[in-house]
Amino acid sequence: MSDQPPVPSPRRDDQSPPPTELTAPRERRRLYMDAAREIAGTADDIRAVGARVTATLLHPALAASALRTGPRVHTALLRALTDTHGLGNAAVGPGPVQFATYLAQLTGRESLGTLTAVTSLRLRIAAVTLDHPELTREPALRRLIDAVTSDSDLESIRAFRALVKDKGAQNAMAAVSPVFTELLALRALMDENPLNDNAGWAMATGKAIDGEPLMGMGSAPIAALDQGEGSARPCEPTATEALGLAKEGSLVSFLGNIKVLATTGRIIIQSIEGPDGAVRYALSVPGMSCQGARNDTPQDFVGAWRNLFRPDSPYTRAIHKAIADYPIPAGAELALIGHSEGGIAVMNLAQDPDFCRRNKLTHVIAVGSPVDSKVPADQRTWVASITNQHDIVPSLDGRGAGACFNPHPTWYEVDFVDTTHEFPLCHGIDNYLHNVVHELHEARQDIDAALAPYRGRVIRSQVYALRDRTALPQSYPYLNVPTQKRTTTAGPIGLPILYQDTSNIVCLFRADAAAARDLLETALPGAHPVLFGDRAMVVVTGSRHGTSGIGPHKEMSVGIAVQDPFGRRSLGALVDLLRRPDLRRSGIHLLGVVSSTHAATTAAAEIWGHPTPAVDLGLTLRGGRVTAEVGDLDGHRVLSLTGRLGPALPFGPRYGEVRLTAVDGKTVRAVHDGASRMRPHPTARLRLAVGDSSQHLTGQLRSLGLDGARAWMTLSSVSGPARRWAGASIDH
Repeated sequence: MSDQPPVPSPRRDDQSPPPTELTAPRERRRLYMDAAREIAGTADDIRAVGARVTATLLHPALAASALRTGPRVHTALLRALTDTHGLGNAAVGPGPVQFATYLAQLTGRESLGTLTAVTSLRLRIAAVTLDHPELTREPALRRLIDAVTSDSDLESIRAFRALVKDKGAQNAMAAVSPVFTELLALRALMDENPLNDNAGWAMATGKAIDGEPLMGMGSAPIAALDQGEGSARPCEPTATEALGLAKEGSLVSFLGNIKVLATTGRIIIQSIEGPDGAVRYALSVPGMSCQGARNDTPQDFVGAWRNLFRPDSPYTRAIHKAIADYPIPAGAELALIGHSEGGIAVMNLAQDPDFCRRNKLTHVIAVGSPVDSKVPADQRTWVASITNQHDIVPSLDGRGAGACFNPHPTWYEVDFVDTTHEFPLCHGIDNYLHNVVHELHEARQDIDAALAPYRGRVIRSQVYALRDRTALPQSYPYLNVPTQKRTTTAGPIGLPILYQDTSNIVCLFRADAAAARDLLETALPGAHPVLFGDRAMVVVTGSRHGTSGIGPHKEMSVGIAVQDPFGRRSLGALVDLLRRPDLRRSGIHLLGVVSSTHAATTAAAEIWGHPTPAVDLGLTLRGGRVTAEVGDLDGHRVLSLTGRLGPALPFGPRYGEVRLTAVDGKTVRAVHDGASRMRPHPTARLRLAVGDSSQHLTGQLRSLGLDGARAWMTLSSVSGPARRWAGASIDH
């Protein structure tokens, strides 16, 4: 990347006033940090000595020599490892040795190396308090720091509770954030839990951590929850969002992209025509969503955890696929800009040698991100990190405001303090964007100078929706069936009609058997009603269909249950309800179907020959109460179905109906099946009331004796996919 313009030298910018009367505190801070760094190195050396002494003590050759010289050497080495005037509890080894070390640690015995590391951390806290005097000025904060540094677990808990009570949880976290890393490291090193020692040592000595420091849980358990091959699907922003997207290349514009997209599982790739006429590419990546620990996007808590500790994740895989789809040509110059988890993800991409071989990664800018443990594969990549000292998130990698180690002296680092001391408000992209625009003037100018090749107009933008896994077709595989067009007066309709989400209530009523026979003899000659004792069965169904081939609509139907045309058995018809709808032999002859839209009414009449009276339909289900009202166009009521469902049993048959209708002198069988199961409501109290309308359906219901009838069985199905198939003649 030798053709890049000169870049500004990296620095740490705390946005403090010019050094006048503050020269002495700044010099003292530098001295504290230098001493802390040297002491931490000494602690690391002491720990290494303990490991070497342990290895020597356990060496087989030394054990063999003990047969000749006696145990004097072993005794001296063991005393050096365990004596409080020596290395302390410093044995490092497998099996019994480590167990013995843990037991000693549980009794409160610390090693010399640990106590030396603690001294370094206390110096770092003292250095930070020079820039943040509120840490010692406020009693609640001072009490917490004193409790942690004095290894008092109970007092630490009490102090933190008092701090939260005094400031609130958000303000408390922001107040302690400048020394958050040091307090965690002290807690890990000085508590009786041996599992978090490695994390405490890593934070104290400037090394990368591989797990959280409170309990000592490694990264693997939570990272294992973040699974998926990653997917990227092109999508369009809303009209309002499109107005806010970057029109030119600059730091503020790229951060503005992240603000517009928010944490909705989307990223944006833009082509930028630079000042030299060359086309370069910029990728803006938002951070973690706060909507639950896990969701179907990579921007969740488990995704952030995995990205923090693992270079490969569904987030990085999804970005790879977005870049391939855009596409960004191989060898093209590319800049990556990310906030929070997005900053971690783009740094993970920068760590990938294969990614850097294919793309000429010129710039990486991470805002509010813990990225200090990551190193770009291409050392020519220019990296900028912007962090707020009251933002806890950037310190999750073990390097906060009190860090005395600088693992990346060539990076451009901006570590500042703003007036917003509330967490997580100070972590939000809105706050960082405000800081860049109104407070970090010099830093903005320096980063824009480094981005000079990208300071041109945006000639193409594409937003991508990222998911952990490739999205399946809607309701796959249930709705993945062949369809054919059928022409109606309302336009062409695809058959079977596919419903992405439909919910149903089915009520069974006992009706006058003689009246049912008379109605069937007229409408469906040769059909026989299903009898329950000496009563016929009438089925009233209310359905609410969401997305479907004929649009969203509501529907209500009334029909008489009829026996198998080829084998009359009422008992068999009841058992038949337990079969899959497509295998049922009995069915329902509809007396009427009421739909809320013209397309649904036309389909029922012209495709299946169902009687469709001209009526008005209202169907609601709130709080377990059903209210269905059917009225004619003159304002008279045809029927109403009201009452409470009550609790449901967790089992039941699959939803579906087999409808038998006479069309052009032939019996047509049509199946309506659903993927959801029906749930019986044994205590439901739904009643059917017949109105005073002149509609033919009103007279039929009265003749069946259903006015005021209570449903003897009620079933419901939750929202799920369904299919309504074209009918087929079953006549001999």
